[in-house]
Parts: sequence; C-alpha cells; structure tokens
Amino acid sequence: MRKILGIIIVVSLVSGCFPAFAQEDGLSFVRFPASFVPGSISPIVFTSPAEGPVKLEVIDLSGNTAAVISQSYEAHIGENALGWDGTYYGEALKEGAYILRLSSAAETISADITIGGALPMFTQVYLSDTVVTVDHPLNITLSASMPADLTVIVTGPDGAAYPLGSGTLSETPATMQWDGRTGGQSLPDGDYTLELTLKENATGNIATIEYIDLTIANGGESASASVASDTPMQASILPHDFTPAYPSEHTCTHENCYWNTPMDITNEKAVWDMLMAPMWVINTDQKKQVKMYAEPDDASEAIAVITGASQSVHVLENLDNGWSLVETYSSSFHDSAVKAWNVFSTGYIKTNLLVEKSPGNKEFAMVVDKLTQRLYLFRDGKMIAELLCSTGLANQKQPYNETRSGEFFLISAVGEFKSDNLRCSFGIRFNSGDLLHEVPHLDNADGTNNYRNTEPKLGTRASHGCIRIQRLKNPDGINMRWIWDNIYRGIASKTVKFVVWEDYQGRQIPLPDPDAKVYYNPDGGANYHARETCQGVKDKYLPLSSFPYSEFETDRYAKLTPCQYCAPLRRVAEINAINEAHQGE
Repeated sequence: MRKILGIIIVVSLVSGCFPAFAQEDGLSFVRFPASFVPGSISPIVFTSPAEGPVKLEVIDLSGNTAAVISQSYEAHIGENALGWDGTYYGEALKEGAYILRLSSAAETISADITIGGALPMFTQVYLSDTVVTVDHPLNITLSASMPADLTVIVTGPDGAAYPLGSGTLSETPATMQWDGRTGGQSLPDGDYTLELTLKENATGNIATIEYIDLTIANGGESASASVASDTPMQASILPHDFTPAYPSEHTCTHENCYWNTPMDITNEKAVWDMLMAPMWVINTDQKKQVKMYAEPDDASEAIAVITGASQSVHVLENLDNGWSLVETYSSSFHDSAVKAWNVFSTGYIKTNLLVEKSPGNKEFAMVVDKLTQRLYLFRDGKMIAELLCSTGLANQKQPYNETRSGEFFLISAVGEFKSDNLRCSFGIRFNSGDLLHEVPHLDNADGTNNYRNTEPKLGTRASHGCIRIQRLKNPDGINMRWIWDNIYRGIASKTVKFVVWEDYQGRQIPLPDPDAKVYYNPDGGANYHARETCQGVKDKYLPLSSFPYSEFETDRYAKLTPCQYCAPLRRVAEINAINEAHQGE
C-alpha cells in the first residue's frame, strides 16, 4: 500500500556507493553524522570482516536501550550502510548524548552520538484502499509529530504532476479524501504516486516526504489535456476542526466555550475545560420551552424553540432594547408549534430570560458524539469510559426523532419509564422529553428482561430521540447503572454538564493506527475486544491475546464480531461506510 522510505531503501542507495572489500580488523564504524535529527534519515556506515547478522542499537547513558535500529541485519564483508531517522516506533528520541552500539556474534563496538532537535514527521499515514474511483474515494488519515506545512501532489505515469492541496498538519489526525479527479475531471486510469510533503513551519524546509502508490479506475473516463499543474484543489483536507457552531456566521471569542471547542475527543484537556465552563440557559422550568424569533420582536416569526433550565444558548450580543442575539439547536419535538427539528438557529430572545450557570457537579461530565455513537464519560479531567449508545433515528415521517444536539445539564432523575411497549431504566432528563437511559427492554412472561431487539443496535442510531446507553459492564465495571448510581442523588443542585456533538456533513472518523492492539480469545472466542480483560469473557480465558489492527481483515480474524461490553475499535469497512455517508457536499 505504501513505498517504504526506511532502512531498506537507504541500505540500497548507500551501500551501492561503497565497494566491498576484505576487512581483517573486525567491526568498525566508517562514518555517521555528528548529530542525528529525528525525522531525517541519515546513513550509518560500518565495515564487517565476515558475513552474518549484526545488531545495531542506541543506548542511553543509563545503559538502557533507547532504540533498536536493526535487530538482525545480514551484513556482508566490507562496507555496509543502514539508515536511521532518530526515532523508535515512531517516537523521536529526546535530545542529548547516546551510545551507538554494533554487535555481531564475535564482538561489540560502540561510539558516542548525539540526538538533536526533531523535524516534523508523519506519525500516521493510513489508507482506506489503494484503488481510487469517483464512487469510492480514497480516505487517507494523516498526523504529524508537530505542526507542519503539508502539500499533496499526485504524479501520473507520464511524470505529470497535479497539486491536490495544502494545509497545516498537526498531532491531531486529519482525513484527506480524493476521488481521482482534478479540475472536476477524472485523471486517466492507471498507476499514480501520491506525494505527501511535510515542511517546517518556521523555515519552509522540507522535513520528510512520503510516497504512496495508487491506481485510478474510473472505467476509462479521462481528463482533458487542459488539466495542468495549477489545477485547483479537488482533494479535501479535513482536520478535526469542526465545532458545534460550524454553520454560524459569527465569530466566537469566549474562553472554553462549547460552541467553539473542536469536536475532538482526543483533546482531553480542551474537552474537560469546556465541560467545566459555565453556560447561558433560559431561566424557567425544565419542562417549559421558549421561542426564538427572527427579529428582536415577539411579533416576528418564531424560528426555533429552546428548553428551559437545561439547554444552553450561545449569546452573541446583548442589545440595548432588551433583546439578545443567540444561537443554538432548536429543541422542537413532535408537538412543537415551531417545526425546526434540531436546526442550528440564530435569532433573538428576551435578555431578561437569560441566566448564566455553572455545572453543579465538578467531578463528572459527559460527551455524546452522534458521529461515533459513543458516550464518553469524564471524571476529574480524565476520560474514564467509552460506552456504546444509540441516538435518535429520524425518518421522513418522524423527523422529530432526531436527538437534539447541544450543550445541556443532566437536570433531574426520572428513573424507570415506559416508551410504547419498551421499558427504560435509570432515566435522567437533559432536554425536556429527551432522556439519557439504559438500553430499553421488553418484559418477558417470566419477569425477566428481554434486550434481544435493542442491544445489538447499540453503536448505531435507533431511538425516538432519547439516548440509549449500554447496560453491559465495560472492563472497569461502568455501564448506565454505574452512571446512575454515581450522579442521580441531588442532581437538581449538582447538575452534570452533558453535551451532544452534531454529526455534520464533512466530519470524519479517523482510521485507527495500524499498530493499535485488538484483543481476542484464541480458544474459540467469537468476539474481538478493546482490552485484554473484558466482563464478557470468563476469567479462565484472561488475559486475552492481541493482534495489530492492520491484520484485522486476514483470514484468522475476519470473522470476529465486536464485543458488546467493551466498545472495541470499528473495522475499516464500517468506518469507511460512516465516513462516506458524512462526506462534505
């Protein structure tokens, strides 16, 4: 799927420049740079008196192994060369003094080296496929070791180069999409090379280049000869910079504000700071709603409704006439006079209705992401659990089933309630008729609970607007009952911040790192898991064995199904299906 720019290519290029010759004095270093720069490949040239395996490693001054450059390189007689980029498993070594050690079966030699400041380098380059078509665009997930300038070009078999885009890449993964077209026209079918170049922000110097082989297969449709190197960008670089106020025309400068905090669950500190920030709510009963107007006049058109006490609004401006310009998602329900189902709306409400409140509970907070269909539970600044959930499944007849996004307080403990023929336990209100609750069940004739039709749908949209949470305990024993037991007492005064992220078109789920671990029971287990322990596996089979995510689709693991206890990683095909459904217009 990718060209390798590591040791093998460097060996091939460098060793070809130095003729082999007999050496009787044993192993010896010929040359290497005085200082290695992480992110830049440098040759290490040495001589060997005999053929056979050698180990090349870097040792810190405490005697610990800092990096293994080659565990067992087959040296030949004479000069040899290995390339190293100053990293180990993708992580740059810290600046400072080290020892370069070369060992064979007969002897070991050492030399002093230093590691300098790091250059930007790719920490993740992962492809959804290597065949590109208009119907099945290529998704590439990228991240860098530090902020750097990224440029992307594609080179055809005739050497013609087509720029696809540029932007800033950082530690936060970004997704690039390309459908094989430039200037609105498909490039001719054939083999191409995608060239990803990282440059230092400060100097503009090239830090690293990654090459990826691709095939365009659009059924023979070809681009016209007018497609040239200055063709406008057709690929879209989609970093995780979507915010809840993404559709807004207004600029927000509020600190730690829900509305301008990127919807990126990997930025734990930013998310926690947002979850602890105060918010503006309507000062009325939690089951009442007020209207938002198109103009600062209650005789103008009502364009949205807002739930009292629990739903926040983004205050943009307080006018001198007693009105405030605000924005939020409309909380229209099936019986609302204003039919604006989850519409992001900007309009006016009376200023005297607004009151600023902070979360009463400073220990717990939660995020539900409609894109991933996961609930993320935070405690004292750390995310402690990722649970499966189901938000609303809207349709043409019932658009009001869409779960309303926004910033809320979990404001009252409802407990068990019925929804049609289903029974829902541990209900906690956050938006009038919308509650957080355990995945619902049917009552069996013998008095037991039947989850057969609802539990398998967790992780996908399935509800009438409420948010269903898994009942099965994750490896740490956390489920909806655990949440209830820890927050329901005194919740009216100890309100919990609870936010729902909208799955805007263009938002994407990044593909996991190929080296990420997936766990399974090799003794006939049918599921795959998130961790080496799981409440759904008998103790005698623990700890579970692991395999890298990159081997997911091999014959050995292809039939494993996801565990319903531990919310494991999704397969590439599932992520691609979600991302394709959310491609930007």
